[in-house]
Amino acid sequence: MNYQAFRGDLVDKIFSKQDKLEEWFKDQCRKSPAPPYTSIDLRDSGFKVSPVDSNIFPAGFNNICPDDWGLAASTFERVLTKKGCAFDRESRKVGKILIIPENHTTNLFYFENLWALSEILKLAKFEVVIGHLNPDMAANLPLGCTEVKTASGRTIILEKVYRDGDLLQTERVKFTAQDLILLNNDLSNGVPKELEGLAQELRPHPSMGWHRRLKSEHLRHYTDLATEFANIIGADPWTLTTRFAHVDNLNFDTGLGMDKLADATDELIRSLTADYKERKIEQIPSVFIKHNSGTYGRSIMVVRSAKELLEMNRREKNKMNVGKGGVQVSSVVVMEGIPTDLKSDNETAEPVIYLAGTEPIGGFLRLNPNRDAEGNLNSPGAHFKTLCFANLFRSPNRDTVILEKLYGALGRLSTLANGREMQ
Repeated sequence: MNYQAFRGDLVDKIFSKQDKLEEWFKDQCRKSPAPPYTSIDLRDSGFKVSPVDSNIFPAGFNNICPDDWGLAASTFERVLTKKGCAFDRESRKVGKILIIPENHTTNLFYFENLWALSEILKLAKFEVVIGHLNPDMAANLPLGCTEVKTASGRTIILEKVYRDGDLLQTERVKFTAQDLILLNNDLSNGVPKELEGLAQELRPHPSMGWHRRLKSEHLRHYTDLATEFANIIGADPWTLTTRFAHVDNLNFDTGLGMDKLADATDELIRSLTADYKERKIEQIPSVFIKHNSGTYGRSIMVVRSAKELLEMNRREKNKMNVGKGGVQVSSVVVMEGIPTDLKSDNETAEPVIYLAGTEPIGGFLRLNPNRDAEGNLNSPGAHFKTLCFANLFRSPNRDTVILEKLYGALGRLSTLANGREMQ
């Protein structure tokens, strides 16, 4: 199969229906407005391309190309002052933004992300404060503030947040009901009591945290949207979607439900084997098994058969049994393993696209020299290479068109699926 021809054919189909697609995107977003920001992990095998993860509380803004900060700022200004993508509605005045980050992290790259996100929002003319809900931080410092260093040696200020009636406040900056609380905390351990019943708008909505959200629900909504999209452009929906199943009531430690997981894995691999044979794809299919409410690349394994599951050793079981924050893994999603055909600097790569609302604002390639085309790249050894959206029209070529039109469109579909989840 000519992989570059496959991508080019999809781009041509998208171009041919551009006007109809834009109306369709707007209509979908009016029905189910997208969250304020999202990052989308894509896998491009050269015979299919599909999102495989969607983060509604994204980190990694420090990996966005600096040339894209202006685009990101102008897009955030529209998204955060108007509801969803219904731009014909009345503007909502937002002066100050209080960012609520992860509570207990000491990851210097995460702090670099907070610095970059706050700088982008300042470019959009918002007053930005980074708060924290961790009572152990800054206990003896004036105004409850603490200075932390980022990975590049920059300094950011985290301000202790407290509850004043139905408003969140900091000692240094006072907020009103018109101001916005921007969550950059995926709420894996639930919604802190300080965030309940606020007069201020919280975006994304706390119900979208990983304490409630399921990857399998996102994939269901995405599959519906991608099928509609494929039908509009005249493409095979299989080439833009990821086959999946989910299994509940599991315990990797005791073995509870492992027989059901083995059956679901075998069934999905049989389906993929038939798909590959029908399309003359000469590869052996594999599946990813992921925590259904997981994040940060944890509790993930790649298998080619149910036998591999049933022969897991103690170390592998321990890895799968507990997710972020010590959360017990009792539900998993079994996803088609889409191998990546992309390489950069001779390293295995996959694109990650960032969106504000439904508009792509930048991205990067995740590279990992320690993983092959079928592996989980979000693992030790991962590093990043920027993808500059702002330069697309300065040096237009086939690769940049694919980045904008194909990867951008799939990112938009995925964040619309997030909007349907929020409904």
